Amino acid sequence: MAKAEAKPIVADTPRGKGSNTVTVACKFPAGVVLQLCRKVEFVEEGIGGVRINRVRYDKEGRTFVVRGPAEPNGQTPKGYRRPVTEGGYALTHNIPADFWEKWLAQNQGNPLVENGMIFAAPDRDDAEAMARENAHLRSGFEPIVPDTDPRIPKSINAGVGGIETAKPGD
Repeated sequence: MAKAEAKPIVADTPRGKGSNTVTVACKFPAGVVLQLCRKVEFVEEGIGGVRINRVRYDKEGRTFVVRGPAEPNGQTPKGYRRPVTEGGYALTHNIPADFWEKWLAQNQGNPLVENGMIFAAPDRDDAEAMARENAHLRSGFEPIVPDTDPRIPKSINAGVGGIETAKPGD
């Protein structure tokens, strides 16, 4: 996947209209639950009394659900509201800016961040603009289009044809 050209919001990014919240755009279909983690270092007793230094990250604090662009297949559940989307990204508003900055710092190596599948902007208009700029990025979870999808391997055998779709009534 290509890296996103839009930069995620960082501490020195000016906020729009004096807001202390951001709009998070997510292209991962199911969305993401964001939560901060606390680093805990501890010593573990190994075999024969050997002491091993270990590190773990415990979840702490509030969680924020960032919606993804996927919609239910089949019957829509009662009370379901469509996500607001732009450029293939679902937009989730009112995520606290200080929380986002901490989460982003803890998740710089996360493929969702590295590949531009999730980012934030100070306001809705900026998020929509960034989503339109990054509409060309693919998450790899898009539905397969048999004729043009680059994920479908091409046959190296001339006698083997392409994928055919079922015809109604077959």
